Amino acid sequence: MAKLKVRIESNAFTELIEAADFYQEISNDLAVRLLKDFDTAIEEISKHPQQFRVRENSYRAVLLTDFPYLIYYRSLKNELIVVAVINAHRSNKFIKKRLKSK
Repeated sequence: MAKLKVRIESNAFTELIEAADFYQEISNDLAVRLLKDFDTAIEEISKHPQQFRVRENSYRAVLLTDFPYLIYYRSLKNELIVVAVINAHRSNKFIKKRLKSK
């Protein structure tokens, strides 16, 4: 299967930057590692979008390898749309509300 084109919605991008900023305050290396972890996950999702299970509101999600963040996405015929980057420790109520706003 060909790799899908990736589009990161603005709210998801903001969430990713906020997470990177949080880790940046602890260590520059942690922030860089988070972004690399995100890139690796996006690469995997774009190659195999159906590999990950449906979680909320018909969005699929993948947990980053080294950080407690879930990438919520939807795959269309030729495009992968990242709709949220949410800390996995957030409540289900928060996650449902965040994804419902889509």
